[in-house]
Amino acid sequence: MNWLYNLFIRTYGTGIRAASLRNIKARKWIEGRENWRTKLRELLPRSEQSKIWFHAASLGEAEQGLPVIQAVKKAYPHHFILLTFFSPSGYEHFADNPAVDGVFYLPLDTPAQAADFVSILKPEAAVFIKYEIWLNYFKALEKQNVPVVLAPAIFRPDQFYFKAPFRSVFLPLLKRLHCILVQNEASLKLLQSKGFSNVKICGDTRVDRVLELARSPFEDVLTARFVKGCTTLIAGSSWPEEEEILARLLPRFPELRLILAPHDISPAHLKAIEQTFGAANCEWYSSGKLTGNRQVLVVDTIGKLSRLYRYGQIAFVGGGFGKGVHSTIEAAAYGMPVLFGPKHQNFMEPKDMIGHGFGFEVHNFEDVYRTVKLLLSQPEKRFQLSQQAIAYLSSCSGAVDKIFSVLKMIIRKTTPF
Repeated sequence: MNWLYNLFIRTYGTGIRAASLRNIKARKWIEGRENWRTKLRELLPRSEQSKIWFHAASLGEAEQGLPVIQAVKKAYPHHFILLTFFSPSGYEHFADNPAVDGVFYLPLDTPAQAADFVSILKPEAAVFIKYEIWLNYFKALEKQNVPVVLAPAIFRPDQFYFKAPFRSVFLPLLKRLHCILVQNEASLKLLQSKGFSNVKICGDTRVDRVLELARSPFEDVLTARFVKGCTTLIAGSSWPEEEEILARLLPRFPELRLILAPHDISPAHLKAIEQTFGAANCEWYSSGKLTGNRQVLVVDTIGKLSRLYRYGQIAFVGGGFGKGVHSTIEAAAYGMPVLFGPKHQNFMEPKDMIGHGFGFEVHNFEDVYRTVKLLLSQPEKRFQLSQQAIAYLSSCSGAVDKIFSVLKMIIRKTTPF
């Protein structure tokens, strides 16, 4: 079924090229890959410096792999680290990141392009992050005897490479990878049931990252003044559905403070937030000042949420009423019980959090009101849940060390000393 996969890849490329005529993101995707062979040769060092290749789909996956990249760079500073992306968003964000020596777009996964890319790069090892499984690249790397690590991966029975006609092509190739490090036991058992012997559990590198952030000293004077010792609910990456519920909730709990970090900080959405909560009840983070005794602090800037969670006691993570809930582990790292909508089936953490007692699936205003009332009226219960959250995340940590230990063994075998 190689021909069917290759047909799909070429059709996808044609579709992106057509979309680039009217879509900026698609145009960047095409332009970033023009003359890629020349660009790659110019990017790489002229010396015989050893090279480690990391590949991520986009920004989120790269952030997941960043702690591993940093560990490799710290231990092997003279190795050239190349990070490739499928999506423009990741490429643009990591272009100047000091943990990597080069950032590049991954050419489309055709047999010829994959073979040329690997031949030009000549990596010592390749790490594909999470879901990135590319048939022709894996074949080209295998042909060049380059060890491939897939980590931290997640597998589900409904993924296409477990189904006909593709399973006969993908599964034998995946079984020949150097190592597959998975995030959870469900993935491990699934692969073992298919006859895999090259699989181990590592956990989720994001857990190491959020725990590191939570333990790092940080102070935000404006936010500290806003909460003033009051019990605070933090709505992380909120969408209009969560915001409407919270606007109804606040009058029921006048002593509660709300820190609202919306998913969308466009002027239009910020205006809608002001109308939803009332202009007289909103403070704006970007103003750098507080104007009165108001109940809502709107974080109208990017990049603050993961650190501001430390000022809350209850979290309500957005996205669960739409396409899917956003990161819940950032909030749990600070020992908060976490509320979220029902759309979380594609993520293992919300299910685990519910099982451990500190995660709450909510479907409507009544669910949110009932849960918040319980947490506010029973401080001792909230403290207990906080301890459960911290214990859960601590038990999931260590993925970076596990992945790095595998890479260290590869580098020791392939690098002369």
